[in-house]
Amino acid sequence: MLIVPDGTLKIIPVLTKTVIDAISTLAMDNDLCDQPICDTGVLPSLVGLLTDVRCDFSLKLSVIHAVMHMARDSRDAKRQLTEHGAVPKMRDVVGAYYPSDAQQSAQSGKQSPQNERAHSMYAPWNHSEVMAIPAVSCLVNLATDTEYWGQAELAEENVVGPVKAAFDKAKPGGKFAQVCVAFVHAFVKNNPENAYTVAEVGVLPTLVFHHLRSRDGKRRGDKIAAQEALVTLGAALDADESAREIVGQIAGELLLREALVAGASTGAYLPAEITDKKRLRKEKATLEEVLLLAKNSEDGSVFSLAAEQARLQRKKKRAQEIFDAEGKELSRVPSSASLIAHTRTRRDGYTSAHYHDCLRNTHYDRLTLSFVYLSRA
Repeated sequence: MLIVPDGTLKIIPVLTKTVIDAISTLAMDNDLCDQPICDTGVLPSLVGLLTDVRCDFSLKLSVIHAVMHMARDSRDAKRQLTEHGAVPKMRDVVGAYYPSDAQQSAQSGKQSPQNERAHSMYAPWNHSEVMAIPAVSCLVNLATDTEYWGQAELAEENVVGPVKAAFDKAKPGGKFAQVCVAFVHAFVKNNPENAYTVAEVGVLPTLVFHHLRSRDGKRRGDKIAAQEALVTLGAALDADESAREIVGQIAGELLLREALVAGASTGAYLPAEITDKKRLRKEKATLEEVLLLAKNSEDGSVFSLAAEQARLQRKKKRAQEIFDAEGKELSRVPSSASLIAHTRTRRDGYTSAHYHDCLRNTHYDRLTLSFVYLSRA
């Protein structure tokens, strides 16, 4: 990478990649080097390479890693990267993500021997995923420890949509799912506006899916992935009642309370524990139903549709139960009481004092009033 006197950027592939890799190495877990690198003025040129058509895949990947490392700790670096368009460019990298056929087959658990061989050989080199993972990590770094403006920048550039689309297709418990969970947490933490955006875009069912898919896993990584998704779900529900309602309807009150206990801020309102045995039995059945849906779903988008259909079925069933219960109550009312209520005469107390609308200004009333006035005279 070389900046010539006229201000244009001249790319010499081998030299440019060496310089970029050196920036990554210096910035990686080394706070002392961040400020000197910022002072050199190299960051605007670094961001510019993200959309330079002269960069091949290898060079662009090195650029993404360098930007990711520079966005980790230094606020000055975060400011420079954000001001020169790092956020929309990383968003576009994430938006270009696509799961390979081998990956989709592996996630669904239905793969032929040919696909299984392709997955083992080529899936790790899915170029869009290899670039999307550090791109999402960069967005996480830009949203972390930036005193709200980093989160606001991500919201303004509509980053949540592409991340949600990629998150839907990410393998549960995998590296990509992990960075997507981290992004959601960084995006919504102590930020009710962003939490509302996450709920509107539809990220909450995807978080539920990734938690449930890893919930009963035997590996340590599954336990960690399930807990991270649960904590992030709690952070997203912290200050948004509408989001709590969404999760409660989709996954039940038990999972809702688990998430809030795990990830909500100190002092946040927590729903009371369910002590009624009948209600507790219903909530456990709901959680088991949703857990089965997650296990049988290929990805987050499939689970979201299935969970919504299950919610509607539960709602319909509950409405029918209420209707049947009210019908039974009405059937217990004695017929004689109903007969008496509809056959009372005026002598039983139904006068104009009780029913003004039906007897007011009738011919009978006018005659009665005139008789009173005449007798007084």
